[in-house]
Amino acid sequence: MHHEIVFDNVFFEYPDKSFALKNLSFTINIGEKFAICGNNGAGKTTLLRLLLGLEFHQKGKIKVQELELNRDTVREIRKRIGFVFQNPDSQVFSASVYEDVAFGPRNLGFSEEEVEEKVERALEIVDLSEYKEHSPFRLSFGQRKRVAIAGVLVMDPAIIILDEPFANIDYPTRRSLQRILEKDVIEKGKTLIFTSHSRLLIENWSDNVLFLNKGVKLFVGSSSKLSDFPETEKFLGKF
Repeated sequence: MHHEIVFDNVFFEYPDKSFALKNLSFTINIGEKFAICGNNGAGKTTLLRLLLGLEFHQKGKIKVQELELNRDTVREIRKRIGFVFQNPDSQVFSASVYEDVAFGPRNLGFSEEEVEEKVERALEIVDLSEYKEHSPFRLSFGQRKRVAIAGVLVMDPAIIILDEPFANIDYPTRRSLQRILEKDVIEKGKTLIFTSHSRLLIENWSDNVLFLNKGVKLFVGSSSKLSDFPETEKFLGKF
């Protein structure tokens, strides 16, 4: 089994020593749905910041697709990862849905013809083709979330990371987003990583799960085995 991501004894501390990830080791396989969970302040956001090279660990190793993450490789690694924020308003900013999704490929210097082809395809995947001329700010929260996902899918990254992807959306919207991600990410053998507080989602939608508490790994392994660890109940509710 090839590893997509490897954390090997990673230690990270903020300069004010307010929080640290302590000797964290785990692997994520290619094509896996991997959940990261834990209570607020567990270290989920810090872990994602390290993976995106927004912070750099002080000890240990992080590898993405066999490439060791450091200041020299961070730009290359970022090209391989698509990140969807919890709040779509953090990444949706253009005057129209089309312009928003076109931003990434235009930035990479694709021709306008190629940009159009990529954007049309991404909007089709998230079922927003008819909204391409709309302002994203006049759409519902769930629709803006789909615009944000289209903006990531259009770049065709090997790894997609979603921060609390289904927070603040109703069940039908959640199911449609899951179907979109299953079709365009999972079925294409890409790797999907998501953070969540929802025990139901973790148990039913992830292959493996990392459970963090105050920067320490409590559990990593099959999501079906999470219920064997009673200490996780106080964060995720009863199993």
